[in-house]
Amino acid sequence: MARSLSLIKLVLSIIVFLSLIESVFPAGYYDDVPDRDAVGFVMVFTTAFVFMSFSLVGIIFVFVRIYIKWRDTQKTLSIALRVPLYLGVLNAILWVGELVNFMHPVIYHTNWPDQTCKVMAGISIAFTLLERFMTASIAVVTYLRVCRRIYWNYGKYDWKLWFVSGAIALLFTIMGSSKFGPTYYWCGAARGEIYVVIVGLGVSVVVLLVVVFCYFKTIMAIRDVVKQASTVNATPKNGNSSDSHLNGIKGSRDRRQSAMAHSTSDDIQAKVTKKVMGYILVFILQWFPIFPYDIYEILDKDAAWVYALVAISFNFGGIGNAICYVMNEGWGIHGNNSSMIEGNEDHTSNTSASSNVERFNSHENDDDLINPIPLQERSVVLEVKNDNLAIV
Repeated sequence: MARSLSLIKLVLSIIVFLSLIESVFPAGYYDDVPDRDAVGFVMVFTTAFVFMSFSLVGIIFVFVRIYIKWRDTQKTLSIALRVPLYLGVLNAILWVGELVNFMHPVIYHTNWPDQTCKVMAGISIAFTLLERFMTASIAVVTYLRVCRRIYWNYGKYDWKLWFVSGAIALLFTIMGSSKFGPTYYWCGAARGEIYVVIVGLGVSVVVLLVVVFCYFKTIMAIRDVVKQASTVNATPKNGNSSDSHLNGIKGSRDRRQSAMAHSTSDDIQAKVTKKVMGYILVFILQWFPIFPYDIYEILDKDAAWVYALVAISFNFGGIGNAICYVMNEGWGIHGNNSSMIEGNEDHTSNTSASSNVERFNSHENDDDLINPIPLQERSVVLEVKNDNLAIV
């Protein structure tokens, strides 16, 4: 909850920042910018490049930290590190596309030529959709894993998720390719193309609703498991040691050890899942600010602050991704390795559980690269099948 409040406060601070920029640049401050809206032009691109700078720092930070973790362990990354890596790659692609898209208007004060603008708009929209669908896929997969106990093999480097997300993004891009062109400040869905804007708004709403649903359902499931684990850990030990009850004591002790093993694995898996959902929350906050832009396009209205929000939205992913990574892994160069072997040192007394958890989080089986995150029930027994946690 504290993490959610921190990110929400950041979004509100950004909105206040936009209102301050407009007061800093009065009309006519720059004589060489487009006459139609000099103040808006300066506000939009100043905001864009400020947040692009922060985003670039965040992207590089996440890449470097994940590389260091991989170099130190030489193990395949767990899902708690793979998700920020995936999002970092997509944010980096969006960042490069955004930079190219903005350079011509900033230098020449006019948009790219029509054909070039169509191509750039198509590439930008395709990768924007890919990020949305890929993040939604991760949210749905995590929800199915945690709440519905539905497990699939997504292939090496989760290529099946990438393929499906990319195919859907490409399909939508091709369907609207004839409607791309220059907007007020950059290349995107051409002005006046209400159909494309409505479809885009519909896709955004559906994706965000799905992601929000999966997010809250998964978080509630995690909280339930944490409560159950706390109950198991608080169970008093049986102190009866008389010979007549040795067998009963042994059976009770075995059951208690089994429950504690489940508690250990559940607690670790809950932590890993919670980290993944933190990145999902960043995605939710990233794309909400784009709705005013779509609404203004449908109403055929223009406002500089709306375009500035879009620029912030595109770059918030890199910034939020880095913030969430620090919250999960800490500031240190080597972090706390909690995402590689979550809590391994805290539970060395449970050798079997630690071994299973290490396999779970280090992801030794490359064929199951969306890590299974099954939150076990108290009555089931844990065993290893094909290097994965299994329920029997």
